[in-house]
Amino acid sequence: MCATGPRRHQPLADEDRLGNYACRIRAAPFVEVLAVLYLIFNEGYLASDPEKEAVRGELTAEAIRLTRLVRDLMPADGEVAGLLALMLLTEARRPARVSASGELVALGEQDRSAWDRELIAEGHALVRARLASSQAPGRYQIPAAINAAHTDARDVRHTQWSQVVALYDQLVRLDPSPIVRLNRAIAIAELDGAEVALAEVDSLPLEDYHAFHATHADLLRTADRPVNRTTPATLLPASFARRSRFCFLDQRHRSRGGRLVVEGLGHRNGGVGPTARAGRGTSAFNAGPEPKRGGQRFGRSSEYR
Repeated sequence: MCATGPRRHQPLADEDRLGNYACRIRAAPFVEVLAVLYLIFNEGYLASDPEKEAVRGELTAEAIRLTRLVRDLMPADGEVAGLLALMLLTEARRPARVSASGELVALGEQDRSAWDRELIAEGHALVRARLASSQAPGRYQIPAAINAAHTDARDVRHTQWSQVVALYDQLVRLDPSPIVRLNRAIAIAELDGAEVALAEVDSLPLEDYHAFHATHADLLRTADRPVNRTTPATLLPASFARRSRFCFLDQRHRSRGGRLVVEGLGHRNGGVGPTARAGRGTSAFNAGPEPKRGGQRFGRSSEYR
């Protein structure tokens, strides 16, 4: 039973605390509860603070702990199970996401032997349970299934890309955001080729999203196409001045004969960050803040990292 008022001068027993916590969760707009948990996890997945490490394990661990609590309170809720599975399968890759020199490592280049197999097994079990249910999958269950497909493959060549694309097709119907479509395009490139994917990527309004330009660079290289687009030289935000973020982008531009140059400090909208531009023969780009949708950052281009 939910408490109707404060209980003064009497400490709450553990079961009372848990019960009151459950009442607060049920009273809140549930989608917002899950969104906050996912935001905490995403901040640990790729930190926005330039003074922090790029990957913050304490935040991802806390988000998983809290999501486990919510699942204990609502074991039948498919989206809670989906969110927990999504976190577990993403967290399982953390040991391989950053190189010894501190650089972010693309998904296809990660050492899969370093992935946490216990977390993967738990995440897979949650995904299988949701697939066996009669409930339609939601916006967390589908990305969890996508991550299950990635973590089930022994290497990137053995990924079931047709399954991944089919799952993204379902996700796009629920959330047709540009970042979801970007991730879908990356999967399409593996299945149908870079030219097909470029037709989708070129139409996306993501000029201020760093992973968009990394994706575009990779697709151009794969399609053996010259650079045919430029954007004005703009500012690389402070959060991407860290070595791990900068090198991840720079590697993508070097892969097609260019290089990213940090030239100094500049100002935009009251903020300060190093000015970034592409080297000769490449396109300059704006690796600005990740787009937000409804207060929540989605995707983080999981097909990359």
